[in-house]
Amino acid sequence: MTIEIMGLILACCLVTFAMRGPAMVLFSSLHVPDFVRQALPFVPICVLVAITAPALLTPNGSLVLWPWYNAWLSAGLAAGLVAAWRRDLVSPVLAGLAVYWLCQWQGIG
Repeated sequence: MTIEIMGLILACCLVTFAMRGPAMVLFSSLHVPDFVRQALPFVPICVLVAITAPALLTPNGSLVLWPWYNAWLSAGLAAGLVAAWRRDLVSPVLAGLAVYWLCQWQGIG
């Protein structure tokens, strides 16, 4: 590892600390209401849905709500069902890819 790479890593660490450190110090004594604390575990799934829903529902720029006409939605539904069933990370990805490729092979857009 060169000195430039190590300097870059150190600079990234310093910038990250400079951005987050003051907020952590200022808000560390702030009381968070219980309803906010109870809602925090749902933030990651909400962010995931906000990122993936537009891509699954509007693959070509127009809304397609029928899975038999939308390969992306079919793959997303398959991945969601397998994720709920298996509770791991690899199986939903493989299921979604398999369904997407099958839809593409069948000519479903």
